[in-house]
Amino acid sequence: MRIVNGAWWLMGLAVLILTASVPANAATVEAMTLEEMAQRADLIFVGRAVDSRADWNVQRTRIYTYTTFQVERFIKGGSGEEQVTLRLWGGQLGPILSIVPGTPQFAPGEEVLLFCVGSGARIPTLLGLALGKFTLTRDDAGETMLKRDISGLVLANYRTNSQPAGTPPTRYRLSDVEARIDQALGR
Repeated sequence: MRIVNGAWWLMGLAVLILTASVPANAATVEAMTLEEMAQRADLIFVGRAVDSRADWNVQRTRIYTYTTFQVERFIKGGSGEEQVTLRLWGGQLGPILSIVPGTPQFAPGEEVLLFCVGSGARIPTLLGLALGKFTLTRDDAGETMLKRDISGLVLANYRTNSQPAGTPPTRYRLSDVEARIDQALGR
């Protein structure tokens, strides 16, 4: 009987250590390469955030933020629409604030490259939370660069276990990312 009690104590300690190692202000998502994201995404586009509003779900148990983007161009999917609206977890309705770690925010006018899932009758959302958002910036030479901030995410990966939250933003050239997407999609 003493061995069984010892086993329960050890199992409890292991659970405590595992839960303590994931920051409370981070979400865990599967790590994906750009190529994997391109293959999994239903919709990839470059656009500009033009509007955002929060609303309850039908059961009034969750708050979602609906952000609308003016589409500059589709890289995958899309049927020529000029605007796309994404549904993201969390938001603020009056005094009620729902924060979902790993869900990115969008500033009005922000230019982005987005990897999305969901299409047809389903409202699209981001693939991998903040993993699916790249903000467009210009470098000193005027070249379009992409910045990805995944500081609210822990990336689970069967090859590397995880990356800690707080990983600094990663920068890429837009032209390089588009070439990698095209190659991943066999174009």
